[in-house]
Amino acid sequence: MHQTTRKNAAGLLALVVACLGLGLGGCGETQAGEQALSSTRAAVEITSGPIFLTGHDPDFHAQDDAGARRLLSKAVTYVRHGSTLPMLWVESRIAVPSGHRVGKNGLIAIGLNEGSGFIHANGAQLAAQSPSWWQTLSQRYSAIGVASDFGGTLTQAELDVLNAHKADIATFVNGGGGLLALAEGGGGAGLTQRNWFKFLPIEVVSTGNASPPYTVSAYGQSEFGLLDSDVNSPSHSHFTSDFGLNVVTRSAPTGQIMTLAGKVRITDGGFLVANAGPDQTLDATAWATPVTLNGSGSSTDDAGAPLQYRWQEGTLVLADTASPTTTVMLSPGVHTITLVVTNSRGETASDTVVITIRNTQPPSITCPESIVKPTEPGLCSAQASFPAPVAQAPVGGATVSCDHTSGSSFPAGVTPVICTVTDRLGNTASCTFTITVRDEEAPTIIPPAPTVSEVNGTCRSTLPSVIAASHVVDNCASGEDLTLTQTPPAGTSVGAGTHIITLVATDEAGNSATATTRHTVVDLTPPGRPCGACFGVRLSDYNLFVLNDYTQGTDVQGKVAAGGNIRMNNFSVGVGLADGNTANALVAGGNLTLSNGAVWGDAWHGGSLSANSVTMSRGTISQGSPIDFVYQGARLRVLSSRLANLPVNGTTVRESWGGVMLRGTDPNVNVFQVPASAFTGAVLLSIDAPGGSLAVINISGSTATFSGLGHSFAGGIDQRGVLFNFVDTAAINANGIGFWGTLLAPYADVRFSNGSFDGGLYARSMTGYAEGHINPLNDRDICQ
Repeated sequence: MHQTTRKNAAGLLALVVACLGLGLGGCGETQAGEQALSSTRAAVEITSGPIFLTGHDPDFHAQDDAGARRLLSKAVTYVRHGSTLPMLWVESRIAVPSGHRVGKNGLIAIGLNEGSGFIHANGAQLAAQSPSWWQTLSQRYSAIGVASDFGGTLTQAELDVLNAHKADIATFVNGGGGLLALAEGGGGAGLTQRNWFKFLPIEVVSTGNASPPYTVSAYGQSEFGLLDSDVNSPSHSHFTSDFGLNVVTRSAPTGQIMTLAGKVRITDGGFLVANAGPDQTLDATAWATPVTLNGSGSSTDDAGAPLQYRWQEGTLVLADTASPTTTVMLSPGVHTITLVVTNSRGETASDTVVITIRNTQPPSITCPESIVKPTEPGLCSAQASFPAPVAQAPVGGATVSCDHTSGSSFPAGVTPVICTVTDRLGNTASCTFTITVRDEEAPTIIPPAPTVSEVNGTCRSTLPSVIAASHVVDNCASGEDLTLTQTPPAGTSVGAGTHIITLVATDEAGNSATATTRHTVVDLTPPGRPCGACFGVRLSDYNLFVLNDYTQGTDVQGKVAAGGNIRMNNFSVGVGLADGNTANALVAGGNLTLSNGAVWGDAWHGGSLSANSVTMSRGTISQGSPIDFVYQGARLRVLSSRLANLPVNGTTVRESWGGVMLRGTDPNVNVFQVPASAFTGAVLLSIDAPGGSLAVINISGSTATFSGLGHSFAGGIDQRGVLFNFVDTAAINANGIGFWGTLLAPYADVRFSNGSFDGGLYARSMTGYAEGHINPLNDRDICQ
C-alpha cells in the first residue's frame, strides 16, 4: 500500500514558519493570515489521514530503549506522511510525577526538534484557541500527537479539550492529517480518569499492564519493519476491535490488540478505511498487461450496505464497481492508482497502490576494450582508468555501474570488470572486460655478508651455500614463490683467494635480478709445510696495516697500508726501511691526502691524490691497488681466530696495585687469556717468557683502554716475540703508552695518540698521532 504525500506550497511553509515563532495563540487569526491560508488550499492533496494508535507508551521508553525509539520513530514518520509541517504534540506542562517522564523527550530522542519537528501545546493553550484555529489545523500541522498518560504527562485537561474538539479532529484527519495517540487509561499517577480516546469513534479498555510478550503482525513487519523486540515494553491499554484498521501488535497470550494503524476517514459510523492492497511488480506480457486490483482490505459499510470501489490513475477512471476486486490493463511503466471507497452515506476514503509493469525489452551495454598495464614501482598493482561503457535503455533512465571504479588500483594478474546498466523499470544488462596488470619489476637481492674459510688438507676449500642467508624482496612474489640460484654452486672446490659468488633471483613473472657476494679462502700454511697441519704467524711486513681509514698519521718508520683513505700531515713514512725494501711503502686503497712530509719508498693510491709539500725519497707515487685488502682482511680475521682458539698455557695475575703479570715457560708458544678490563687503570704489563718464544696475549672484550701503561720483560723475551691479539674488540683507546709488541685487532677501530708502537699494528682503522717503530714480530709456525 502506497502512502500519499501532501504537497505544500512555498507560501504556506513560509507562513507556518512565521507562526512557529509567535507561539500557538492567534497564529493565522489575522485577515492577511486567513487569505494566505486560503490561497494555499488548492496545493494540498486531500486524502484519508494516517492514524497510529497504541496502548504502548514509547514516548516514555524511547528515552532509554532502542526498540521503543524504533517504534516511536516509525509511528511519527507514518502519521506525518512526508509533510514538512511540524506535528502538534499534546501534553501537559505539569511537574512530572514519580514514575512518569516528559513524553516530548521521547520525540527529541528520535531526532525531532521542538519548534520545527513538533510544537508542544498543553490543555490551557489548546482551550484558548479560536474555532477558526481548530478548523485550519491541516494548514499548520502534519499530524496531531497525543502523549501517553502512563509514561508521559497527558492529563485530563488535555484529554477534555481533545474530546471537545472531536469534530475538528475528524475534519483534520479526513483532510489528510495524521494522528498519533499513545497509551491512555488513567494508570500510574492517575493523570486521566475518564473518556480515554473519546476524540475518536473507538472503544479502549484500560488493563493496567497487559500480558506480554507482544508480537508484531505481518502488517506491522511489512509496513513498519518492526520486530517483536521493539514492542516488548509494558502495554497499558488495548482496543476492543480493529475498527477496520490494521493490527500492528497484540498480546501473544490473550490476543488483545495493542496497536492499530491505517489510513482512514472518520464517519458518523466510525472509521471508513480504504485499502488498495500491496504494491505490485509484474513482467509485461504484452503492450497491455492484465493486473488485478484488490480493495478487499477496505472496511465495510457500518450500515451493512456494500461499498463502491472506484480505481483511477490521475483523472482517468480505470474501474468503478461494487466488487472489491477488478482487473485492468496497464502498459509498461510505473502506475500510481488511487482507490476511492464510498459508503451508503456518500462518505469516502482513499488509498493508493503502485503497480510496476516491467518492460520486456532489456537495456544494452557495450564495455570498453580490455587494458594491459605494468605494475607501478614497488607495488604489485597499478592504477587503471577506463572510459565509461556505452549503454542504451529503450524505456530511458539508464544508470550504469561497474564493480570496479575507473582510476582505482588493480592487483597483478587479470581482473574482470563487470558493468551493469539498469533502466528505470529495473531491467538490467551486463558486459565484461579485463584489466591485466603485468609484473615487469625485477626482485631486489640483499646478498649476505662476505664469508671466509681456510684451506683444507688438499690446500683447497669448498664454497658455502649463501642462498639461505640472502634476503630477496619482490613487489609481488613472496619468498616461497621466488627462485634463487648461486653460481658457482655450493660445494664447488676452490683454492686460496677471493671468489665471487653470483646470486640470481627470479620471480613468478620471469623477472630476474643479480647480486654478488664474496667468499675468501685463506691459506695460513707456512712455506714447506703440508696444508692443514700448521698455520703460520706472519705479521712482519707492515709497521701499520688497517683495513679501512688511517687519519691524522704522523711518523711511521716502516710500511703503511690502509684499505680506505689515508690522511697524513707533518709526517714521515718508511725512513727505517732498508734500501731494498721500499716497494709499497705507502698504500691507500682509497684517497691519499698528504701534506708536509716525506715518503721513503713507493706510494700508491686507489682513489684520488692530494700531495702538498711532499718529498718522495727512493720511490714514486702511482695510482693502483697492489694489495688485495679483501683477502688480507680475511687472512687477519682467520689468524686472529686461530690464535684465540689456542689452549692457554700461561698464567695471568692482575695485581691490586695495577700490575698485569704474565708468566709462561713454553719455549715455543705461550698463550695468555686476559680480559680487556684488566688493562683499565693498569700501570705495568710484565711478561716473563723464554727468549725466542712467542707470547700470544688473547684479549677479549668489546672495548679496551690503555693509558700510562709501562712494559717489562723477563726470561729473555722482547717485543719481537709479543703479539697482542684482540679477539673481539671493536674499539681500542690508547694514550700515553708505548706498545712493545705487535697488535692484531682486525675488528677494532683504534684511537691512539701521544704514544708509539714497537712492532706492527694490524687493525680495522687507525686515528691518531702515535708513532710506529720498526720492531717486527718474529715469524712463527704453530702446529697442533
